[in-house]
Amino acid sequence: MSSVYLVFIIVSFLFGIFAYISSNNLILGFSIASVFALYFLIFGVRRIKKWKSEVKNHHLCFNFINSFIISLNIKKTLSGAFESNAILMNQNSEFELDSIANLTTMQKIEYLEKHFQFHIYKLFVEIIKLYDEQGGDILEMSDNLIKTTRREEEYVISIAQKSKRKLFEIVLLWVFTFLILLFVRFGLGNFFVSVTSNPFFTAAIGFFFAFNLLANEILFRTVFKSEIKVRTEYE
Repeated sequence: MSSVYLVFIIVSFLFGIFAYISSNNLILGFSIASVFALYFLIFGVRRIKKWKSEVKNHHLCFNFINSFIISLNIKKTLSGAFESNAILMNQNSEFELDSIANLTTMQKIEYLEKHFQFHIYKLFVEIIKLYDEQGGDILEMSDNLIKTTRREEEYVISIAQKSKRKLFEIVLLWVFTFLILLFVRFGLGNFFVSVTSNPFFTAAIGFFFAFNLLANEILFRTVFKSEIKVRTEYE
């Protein structure tokens, strides 16, 4: 995440430079840079962290389900299958598997619902319970589940790619906006310099960047949603 902090600091600095160039007001430029830096570092970073964590959690869930079913088909026991996947889980300290070492394997699987709060994992737990009680061919029992898991993983990947693409498009739009602003600044020459002495013009530049800040908030709410609504039904 250190790279994200660096990018936000650079972007905030650029906003400040643009504000100064547009208004010829050093105080306004410094204020804009400070406000954007605070916003990005407090709210922007937090939203991106949540979004990344959500995407990562979905992939962990999908990988665990597929890997557990394959391991169960080979080892034939829940404990053996769970142990085979313990390494994957232990790579994430949030699972705290050591604290549940005294639980039965079925209880451990149910415990993971605390982290995998998805409809597909609930279906997985029901299938494993049925297998534990009645036995059978786990691959045949979970065939539809595996297919659904693959579709949902493809869906999550497409959502992540769409979010990044949308972010790039919006950033590109703002780049063109600032380029136009710079063209007006240097193209109008002396006229622009005379206008910058008007306090109403300075206020207008301030409102412009305030609107920009609001647009960034909408951007983060739209692109980096705190939750990815994974589909549970498909045509």
